[in-house]
Amino acid sequence: MAPKALKPASNKGGRPRKYGAYSFLRTGAVPAGKEYLGNMADQAILRMADDLAGGLENLSGNQITILREVRQLLIFKFLVDEKLMAEGIFKPGPGPLELQAPLNAFYLSCCNSIIRACGLLGLKKVSVADDLAGYLKRKYPMDKDKGQVENAPPEGKEGA
Repeated sequence: MAPKALKPASNKGGRPRKYGAYSFLRTGAVPAGKEYLGNMADQAILRMADDLAGGLENLSGNQITILREVRQLLIFKFLVDEKLMAEGIFKPGPGPLELQAPLNAFYLSCCNSIIRACGLLGLKKVSVADDLAGYLKRKYPMDKDKGQVENAPPEGKEGA
């Protein structure tokens, strides 16, 4: 008697839903229909390159290598994030509350790797308070002679 083939686990006893993250890890190709996630990662990398050196052409070979790795990690993370946004982070159905399979150690490691690589490149987290203070200083510079803020709205006229 031939052994029975085991079915992959799923909600309804059939094939599990595909979302492309593991095939992306295996092949390095962005799944069909998910090209926009690759474009999102490319745009993020271009913004990082601008923050670092004013564009990709001004980066060193090491920086470009790190950014290539960050791109791969971002695409994987975007694929998993999209699945989790659609289905939630917990496995549906009766039984004990369990996290979806994509939320395993590799996904968490991927998120941490992105953060560490950005730190190695010298990219820093921008604090909202620091950013707001900088904006206000640029928008309303102090007039050194008068000791007042230039361009400030007149007293009592805010929000008019």
